[in-house]
Amino acid sequence: MTLQSIFLRWWRAILCVCLAFVAGPRSGAQPPVLSIPQSAWPGFPRGPAQAVQIHGSFAYVAIGPAGLAVLDVSDAANPFPVGACPDVGNALGLSRAGDYVYVAGHGNGLHIVDVSDPTHPWRVGGTNLGGFMFAVQAAGQYAYAAVTGLGIVVVDVSDKAHPTPVTTNLMAGWSHDFQIAGGRAYVALGDRMEILHIDHAINLTHLGNFLLTTPGNMRSLAVADRFAYVAGGGAGFMIFDVADPLNVFPLGSLPFISATTVRIVDNLAYVAAGWDGLVIVDVTDPSIPFEISRINTGEWSYDVQVVGDYAYVASDSCGLEVVNVSDPAHPVRVGGYSVSGYSIGVQAAGDLVVLNDGNGGLEFLNVTNLTQPAWVGSYFTGGHVAGVQLAGPYAFVVDMDSGLHIVNVADPSHPQLVAQYDPGGTYGGLHLLDSRVYLSRDFSGFQIVDVGDPTEPWVVGGCATPASAMSLCRAGDYVYVALDMDNYSDLGVIDVRDPENPRFVRACGLAGWFTALQAVDNLLFIADAGAGLRVFDLSNPTNPVARGTFTAGGGSGGLQVVGRQVFMAASGRIWVIDATDPDGLVEIAYSDAPGAEGVFVPADGAARPVFAACGGNGLLVIPSIPKVQFTFEAAAVASVALTVEATTDVADPDSWVTLLTTNTPATPFWFTDTNIRSGVRYYRVHQP
Repeated sequence: MTLQSIFLRWWRAILCVCLAFVAGPRSGAQPPVLSIPQSAWPGFPRGPAQAVQIHGSFAYVAIGPAGLAVLDVSDAANPFPVGACPDVGNALGLSRAGDYVYVAGHGNGLHIVDVSDPTHPWRVGGTNLGGFMFAVQAAGQYAYAAVTGLGIVVVDVSDKAHPTPVTTNLMAGWSHDFQIAGGRAYVALGDRMEILHIDHAINLTHLGNFLLTTPGNMRSLAVADRFAYVAGGGAGFMIFDVADPLNVFPLGSLPFISATTVRIVDNLAYVAAGWDGLVIVDVTDPSIPFEISRINTGEWSYDVQVVGDYAYVASDSCGLEVVNVSDPAHPVRVGGYSVSGYSIGVQAAGDLVVLNDGNGGLEFLNVTNLTQPAWVGSYFTGGHVAGVQLAGPYAFVVDMDSGLHIVNVADPSHPQLVAQYDPGGTYGGLHLLDSRVYLSRDFSGFQIVDVGDPTEPWVVGGCATPASAMSLCRAGDYVYVALDMDNYSDLGVIDVRDPENPRFVRACGLAGWFTALQAVDNLLFIADAGAGLRVFDLSNPTNPVARGTFTAGGGSGGLQVVGRQVFMAASGRIWVIDATDPDGLVEIAYSDAPGAEGVFVPADGAARPVFAACGGNGLLVIPSIPKVQFTFEAAAVASVALTVEATTDVADPDSWVTLLTTNTPATPFWFTDTNIRSGVRYYRVHQP
């Protein structure tokens, strides 16, 4: 009887995975066995959301140097990515017309992207216009481009593969934005607004202008009837009568720290207002505009488009934010998607992976199929997520500005906030242990919160620290915390034997820049952005003693200790370090993980892939690492006993060793072997 098997061989520290048929004496079914390649999510670059347009069920988002992202917004509360085109320069503006999106690529000019299939957008052509391009508007045979130093450039786009500039209306200044309406072009040029007449689509002649007399920066405008509504940066929101281009005059205005973009719908102006988020203004009387509401969108709001009951906001590193504006006086955030997410940490439980996207909140991914991580939902905290831990159906999340969020993730497609604790201040990290959350804060230092009932967290105790508290972990009767000493980190020790009265014991005088801490068996492992991995002996818990150091070629991010192996994100790799001898740390292997900031290795289950949070690249799933672990898949029959066996000598039929026998509830079945430090190992899987 022939059993399908796989074996692996190490050659010059490179993992080689092959398929083979190995003769054996066993009978029964032989499930196909395959090695598992690395996989990633979302599979394309991410960048800061700069501009957005909605067309049908899709949102087209300019994401700066990462290009163009396409999201499905058929369910406005749950947008999700379906495609991307990174080859369009530094995307700052866009215009959809027909089956094409025209992208303003800053210094890289105009790009034309075919979106007839939104799931597979592709660049058809483009042209460099010789300046910095911020905005574009397509109309029939032509595209109009706002180019700093040139003004408005008219481009013939009848041949999409070879767009050709035909005329230029030279205007000095920063051409941020423009709108074509009623045979005229209204151009925002920083210190002024210019009005041009358009003749036969390509001939532009000057009609009039308006110069700002107060400090500001005209960044965007919208024209409706006889009025121009202007987002004027620091000059705020302004309304002008432009019926007579030779006699443009101001009407009403509102102060803003930075008005970035404005859109008009009926008698309302929707203003993307930088740090002020989305502001809704009543402009029924243009001479007396007044604010009726505003809502925080988490980051700098660059652009907004309103379709039906929803406002879609391009919010820099928070990505696309969706706000229900059916009641303009009470806007409500209903969803969003972090096209611009920057992944700094990751946790996993079962088939659920939770990705910490910092300002973008949390992303929930299903990894039932390790080769195709699938996005299922997200949770937005309103600020920057500093840390997250999973326990049962709950995610315990700390936001730098809004404190502890306890979120029910039993249905990750619809996470529900069940409780929040926020006494104020800035938060640095959390550690969950035995129904208590240990929170690090700014100079108020440290708090212990009981979460035995997740719906009613309550403070047990706390104490001040001599500097802002950041990453932390508990070991026995003590909590160890990274103290931010402005230009370096130190290690603080807190006695928590009396949780109602925790006591700061001392700062240890350990200069470094600590990004993560974990304590295991009287050893403290610290990821140091300057020195790599540092290990300290905690035999005397108030006086940690330095043991070994491993320099991973540069700065380090997160770490996780599994047994005596340390997995650490550093220098674009996931390093695996043997800490059996704490004084002599030894590199076992590494796996490339560009942008690696955090790492998580599940401690339970038969399959144990490594999950890496890789900054702008998102999630990387690493099933196998040379000399560390090897993961394979078997297409087994569900609910039937399955046996995994291995040998180092296929010629000896008695050498096969059973590694696992189980009833697999679902297929495919994944298995990870962590006993592969050297030599050749063969595998076979069978079901009776």
